[in-house]
Amino acid sequence: MRREVAELPSVLFAAYGLTARERAVCREVLAGLSTVDIAERPAISAHTVQDHLKSVFGKTGVRSRGELTAKLLS
Repeated sequence: MRREVAELPSVLFAAYGLTARERAVCREVLAGLSTVDIAERPAISAHTVQDHLKSVFGKTGVRSRGELTAKLLS
């Protein structure tokens, strides 16, 4: 992946005002991980992952992981 493309999500994370934990969850979503897999990595519950995703969806104006991925990578 070109460096400019790889840096785009980080710029958008800042533009949308995402917290550090929301950014970490987004990176895992972009990597294609499931909620359970994401919960295992930072040692948080699946419910907490879902709460972070709901917050991210609200801040970015999307309704699904697919929409989030498209918005962050387009």
